[in-house]
Amino acid sequence: IVGLNVAFLVFLGGVIGWVVALPIISSGQGLSPGELRDIVWLDFSWEIWSTKIRYIGVGAMVIGGLWTIVSIRHAITSSIRATFAGFGSTEKEQVKRTEQDIGLKFIWIAAIIVTIATAALYISFTNFTFGILSAVIMVIASFFFVAVASYIVGLVGSSNSPVSGMTICTLLFASVLLLIAGLEGDAGILAALGIAGVVCCAACTSGDISQDLKTGYLVGATPRIQQLTQFLGVIFPAFIIAPILHVLWKAYGFTKPLEGNAEYLLAPQANLFASLSRMIFDRSGLPWNMLVTGAVIGIILIVLDEILKANKASVRTHVMAVAVGIYLPLVMSVPIFIGGLLHFLIWRLMVRQGYKKVFGAIHRGIIFASGIIAGEALIGIGLAIPLMLGAELPVKFMLDRESGIPFTMPDGISWVLTIVLTAVVIALFLGVALRGRSTGEE
Repeated sequence: IVGLNVAFLVFLGGVIGWVVALPIISSGQGLSPGELRDIVWLDFSWEIWSTKIRYIGVGAMVIGGLWTIVSIRHAITSSIRATFAGFGSTEKEQVKRTEQDIGLKFIWIAAIIVTIATAALYISFTNFTFGILSAVIMVIASFFFVAVASYIVGLVGSSNSPVSGMTICTLLFASVLLLIAGLEGDAGILAALGIAGVVCCAACTSGDISQDLKTGYLVGATPRIQQLTQFLGVIFPAFIIAPILHVLWKAYGFTKPLEGNAEYLLAPQANLFASLSRMIFDRSGLPWNMLVTGAVIGIILIVLDEILKANKASVRTHVMAVAVGIYLPLVMSVPIFIGGLLHFLIWRLMVRQGYKKVFGAIHRGIIFASGIIAGEALIGIGLAIPLMLGAELPVKFMLDRESGIPFTMPDGISWVLTIVLTAVVIALFLGVALRGRSTGEE
């Protein structure tokens, strides 16, 4: 889906974290020979990664997020100017059906209702004063980043919109303001995460809606009707996603395995935001040496990327991709890299038959890969329901998230099964993508 360049950068981040940083940091732990003999190295490595190395990725992410804002500063100015200009328009000026938007009165009423409801949620986390302050921060940040996301999606698409960078910037900005205002502890963590969560959802939704409206424009749809259905598209999932998250939490847990289960859901970005906010508000001390190291790596990648960009190179060094690779476990980076290699292989096999054939194969491959992702998610939810109800599954083909090792099965069958199933998926992927290569069918 992301292509070989980004897939390689994510894998490169994993190599930096696990192959380069892990031995260096481990060698500086000052352990005695006796302690070294008693160490369970896999557990020790995961401990080093979770408490130190992943914050190298955080430092690189922060730099990447800030650089994203700086690099699109002119786009930000243009989008905000266009947004304010839109407030000056009226429905009477829009005569054509394909230019009819929802009235501003409706938008203001909806915005006020949602803001009041969100402020009430923040007040339940903290108190009236800090709840109102949190709501004000949320409104300002949402307005700013919605304008940015709506503009950027037209340039790079919604899939490449820098939402992670926007969310990190919002989280840090909100955390600092609330901390200065005197809010600390769990209340501050909840308020900061609440602000960042709303802004993240707003930025994602605005990018998606912008693409929908663009498609509607191309086919001659009425924007007003599309916008009304978009409201429904936001309302209904709000009543569906929360129960699903509750089921997943009850079945697996998000930060540690629940009693009776050997695995939990990693939720890496969510845990990243939670860790950052907890360290800020609890004043437990951020691992500044790791964050600074990540920031330096991020700056080096940005400089190198700008050089490659100036020389119009086909390969780039996007800092966010490498940062994500450092932050994620290597067990997640490797499949992404394999997918990138498959993308490249399919491209090379089809390129001699013309670009039309190439894009047809890539399109089929992306659809198939998307289906695998969606199918895995649905299976995870399906398995969560009986687990939440306390049922015992006959066989658990899941990964132990703490060690990355499959559940123990007789005679090493788990490893063989993993390799065989991986080979089957790769073969299916190639078969679907290359379908019609010899017959000339699209």
